[in-house]
Amino acid sequence: MVNRALLAIGVLSGLLLALVAFGVHRAFRPLVRVERELSRREPSDLKPLDARVPREMDQMVAALNRFMERLSSSNETLRAFMAEAAHQMRTPLAALRAQAQLALDDDDPDDMRRSLQAIERNATHMSRLLNQLLSDASVIHRSHLQRFAAVDLADTVHQALHEALPQAGPAPRVQLAMTAEPVQVHGDALLLREAIKNLVDNALKYGGDGPLQIALTVDGGQAVLTIADHGAGIAAADAERVFERFARGDGAPSGGAGLGLAIVKRVVDSHGGRIDLSNRPQGGLIATIRLPRSTP
Repeated sequence: MVNRALLAIGVLSGLLLALVAFGVHRAFRPLVRVERELSRREPSDLKPLDARVPREMDQMVAALNRFMERLSSSNETLRAFMAEAAHQMRTPLAALRAQAQLALDDDDPDDMRRSLQAIERNATHMSRLLNQLLSDASVIHRSHLQRFAAVDLADTVHQALHEALPQAGPAPRVQLAMTAEPVQVHGDALLLREAIKNLVDNALKYGGDGPLQIALTVDGGQAVLTIADHGAGIAAADAERVFERFARGDGAPSGGAGLGLAIVKRVVDSHGGRIDLSNRPQGGLIATIRLPRSTP
């Protein structure tokens, strides 16, 4: 009787183990399909997974698809940036080489000096372009990270002015008006400072001889920052186009890279705000940034 009982228990245990193994294999079969689909893909293939999985795995597959979508977007941005950077750097480098060769072939000191001055101008332009390309890449990266915190916008404006205003030579005239009310936004202080610096830099370069006027006010649930100059203003047809990368207004002076306002637009959009350009009635350009306020 004991032997027969042990035999029955052994048979039932074997059947139970086989049933458990079959259930585990069947439960993990969708994971195997996902693994096979991913292993057969090329590194550049980031299209969503279409493997059929049980309802319990829908959230995992959806999370994988969202991750690949973000990775694909980052890769496309990186490829576009590299292509544009290579295209934009190729022209000033070719000009530098041509002018350097011309200077080497010149025997007249006056002609040589003119060639060296042209080299210096192109080197300055290329340095500015490179700095703005690096700034643009940093803004793209940090905008995707979205590591936001409480930011005192008044303090950010002061820091941006300190970094943007020239430390040597005659100091430009700046009229600064700040509201006494605390102005706090939810965002990235470095990105906001970079955007304000670009607006101040543009106003100093193209804003004419009048004072630079900066005002920080509050309008309901929004923080409003305005930067006004006394330059030539902007044509109505260019008011939106200048926010595109490497785009410049028709009447813009030479020497710019066309990235400053594109950087500002990207930063403001990532913070859920908006930026508008308008002409002053008495002449000049007003850049207005509106950002949603956060509770102090």
